[in-house]
Amino acid sequence: MRLQPCLAALLLLAASAALAQERPIVAVFDLEVKGTTLDVGAVDRLTDYLGTLLAGRGYRVVPRSQLRGRLTEEKKGSFKECYDQGCQIEIGKELAAQKSLSSQVLKIGSSCKVAVNLYDLRTAASDGAGSATGKCDEDGVVGALEQAVEALLGKAVPVAGQPGPPAAKVPDVSEYERLAAQAKADEAGRLEAHRRAEAERAQRLAALEKAWDAVEQVASSRGMTTQARAGVVRKFLQDFPADNPREAEARALVARLDRGEEPASAGGRIKVVSNVPESQVFLDGARIGTTPLEREVPAGEHYVAVQNRGYARFEQKLAIEGGQVVTVAATLVASGQLRITSNPPGMEVLLDGVRLGTTPIAVEAAAGEHILMVKGTGYHEFRRAIEIVAGQALAMDVKLERR
Repeated sequence: MRLQPCLAALLLLAASAALAQERPIVAVFDLEVKGTTLDVGAVDRLTDYLGTLLAGRGYRVVPRSQLRGRLTEEKKGSFKECYDQGCQIEIGKELAAQKSLSSQVLKIGSSCKVAVNLYDLRTAASDGAGSATGKCDEDGVVGALEQAVEALLGKAVPVAGQPGPPAAKVPDVSEYERLAAQAKADEAGRLEAHRRAEAERAQRLAALEKAWDAVEQVASSRGMTTQARAGVVRKFLQDFPADNPREAEARALVARLDRGEEPASAGGRIKVVSNVPESQVFLDGARIGTTPLEREVPAGEHYVAVQNRGYARFEQKLAIEGGQVVTVAATLVASGQLRITSNPPGMEVLLDGVRLGTTPIAVEAAAGEHILMVKGTGYHEFRRAIEIVAGQALAMDVKLERR
């Protein structure tokens, strides 16, 4: 019975010895530092810590005292004279190591790059490499070393009979905060540049419309030759070569004047005013400027619309006769949004008897009380009094029943 405990102890010792033999021996050479202010003491501490990281991953590390003794015998004097791969492989083999580890700390800009390289001394070939970036002080290099070793060998796995690796350091988040602040500043700059570009474009289009009004007056003046008037129109095209909504009209006007023909009869003029200044004015679907506005138009029937954000669209049909001046006084009423869906979809929507379109539909409508009607072939008509509140949206889902 006494043989059993002894036998178990012998088996445990044999297993431990076998495990130790399986663990590769690595020679960890001194950390090579370039461009930093780390002193000799810090380099020694960092190199010792690098050996600890490898031991925590199952390697047997050659004591640094043996490395220093062997370098002294070789008259190297210090690790700094054995940074090249050839020297490290030679010394590592003489110390019966199976692998060697070289490491560097390189200052690049305001941060430091840490690189570790593991060499197989039997094949004189690289077994792998890892790198990381951190601050250039001692704490920053410690964190970068941990990340570089993890990139090289993976996360630490405790080895039987050895303490586990030191507790993970709390990552430095200042770099992330700096990048987030930079991204926020970049976005603000982009939005400001876009706002300025839009303001410049709006200013340019306003100037273009004023210039076009003057060009139209010159083009219809019989006191100048058609060639002189064509020259004024060409100058307009040269001054506004891009993003010119009047380009097609201007070129057609130049062609007519070059043929010696008078411009088409302007017919009359319209004056458009509104209770909300700077409202957009549309004539026959084309934007012609903002209120207050005066414009010469051909004789005949026209469709004028005035709109501004937050107000219901004003629309008026009018007829212009030659030499007539017609004033359109647009009273814009504060509006809200009306959103109508239906089951089934595709039903016709009318507001106060005016057709708006088919469902689903979202439109701006004047604030106040209205009669909403939704209808479709084969279904009973839906009719209801509604109230639209300025600045708010009214959404309705209408279910129609079959006849």
